[in-house]
This record gives sequence, C-alpha cells and structure tokens, in this order.
Amino acid sequence: MLIEDVATDLTLEQHPMVVEVRHYLARGYLLRGSRGFGQRNGYHSIDMFTLGPNGTLQNLITIKLDGACKHGWPIPA
Repeated sequence: MLIEDVATDLTLEQHPMVVEVRHYLARGYLLRGSRGFGQRNGYHSIDMFTLGPNGTLQNLITIKLDGACKHGWPIPA
C-alpha cells in the first residue's frame, strides 16, 4: 500500500514524536482532536490527556516535534 511505503521510506516508526506519542497512548492517554474553531493546529505538537471522574480532562501534556513532553496546556473557557 502506498501509505505504508511512504511511512517506511520516512522511517516514521523511529521518529521521536511518534515514539513518544505511542508511549503515552499505551499508558491510556488520548489525543486532543481539535483546539477549537478558528484555532491554529500545526503539525509540530500533539496535545494529549487522560480522562478523570465525570469525563474531566486530566494529565494534560503536549508532545513536541523533537519528542519532548510539556506538561499542561490551557483549556478554553
């Protein structure tokens, strides 16, 4: 399949961001799909979180392009 060939050619499985995101996914973290209407959502970072009681967001983290993990991100009112 073309997409798999591209992923292989780009060695995405070894990319620091991919490795770190998969690490947190395995620990039960979820991906934040959108920052909201009209908000910029580039490809240089991925926001992740866990769900707490009553569906509240907890353990907010951002995985940066280089695989670094930043704890906390603003939640829109």
